Amino acid sequence: MRPAGPQSETMNELYEVLPTELVSMLRRLECWFLAEAGELLISRHVAPEYVLTIDSGLAEISVACDGNRVLLGVAGPGKILGLRPMISGELPETDITCVTDCRLSAIPRLEFCNSVRTKPEFYLAATRILSADLRLAHDYLKYHSRRNLRAGKKVNDSPKGQVTGVTARLR
Repeated sequence: MRPAGPQSETMNELYEVLPTELVSMLRRLECWFLAEAGELLISRHVAPEYVLTIDSGLAEISVACDGNRVLLGVAGPGKILGLRPMISGELPETDITCVTDCRLSAIPRLEFCNSVRTKPEFYLAATRILSADLRLAHDYLKYHSRRNLRAGKKVNDSPKGQVTGVTARLR
């Protein structure tokens, strides 16, 4: 990623559900980057340096499964990336790679964690976002497991590189 100039104040799925004063505080911590298509934004088993928001462009979210890469979906403008590892302290289980050139807003890990640690309204908003992501993953697994069972396929027989859906944004 290479540095970019300030972005206009675009909304993202987190800012849409946070109080204005908390959004203003987080915006002051933002820096901006440009990433090229094919660039890895978040790598599984590596602690992210930033909480990222896609301002423009698309990124695919995938997991490793039996030596293959399984595409879970495509994230677009307004999607927050790296939130779960920031809150839980666990390493990410997904790889997130730019499909197109992307413009990103980023908040460094330490500043982000220090800023939201004592803000209960942040945790409520984060819970809503992470619950929506979990629901998408559950629906994906449920759909593909049933489809593969009906077709007599093993779970890892699904076509590689197929876009299976776009991640949802809370409204």
